[in-house]
Amino acid sequence: MSLKDRLSALREGGQSAVKSEDIFNEVMLLVKEGLDVDLLRSPAIEMRNRVIREKVNDAMVRTTTEKNLTLPKASFDKMVADLVAAITGFGPLERLLRDPEVSEIMTMGPKKIYVEKKGKLLRSEVEFTDDKELLEVIEKIMKPLGRMCDEKTP
Repeated sequence: MSLKDRLSALREGGQSAVKSEDIFNEVMLLVKEGLDVDLLRSPAIEMRNRVIREKVNDAMVRTTTEKNLTLPKASFDKMVADLVAAITGFGPLERLLRDPEVSEIMTMGPKKIYVEKKGKLLRSEVEFTDDKELLEVIEKIMKPLGRMCDEKTP
């Protein structure tokens, strides 16, 4: 069933639910196609993030309009924030990094992320969409340190 069919079924109250990751991935592709590599490397972080947020917001509006999908404002805003974080930062980990109660983040795979809060280990609701997204974040973390992480050097 195509994304359009699932969206239609959702609007009509059918059983087929649209996965937010389908919308996320479609918007991510649209944004990445139009991104300038120099923009991503720009030292003007505030300007870079503002431009990327605008591009993500425009792509979200375009995608939801084309699919005739109405998202609650909170869901729309969360997806925009998650997309911006995926492009400019450490993806789904950004929310955890901003949480002052989180003292440690442990990733055991794309769907198993734990945090330490007040000395207690808790499973996080945050997940990566797949192994590829997790590996991209690992690369973002390791690259500035001059280190590599792959199957040979985990």
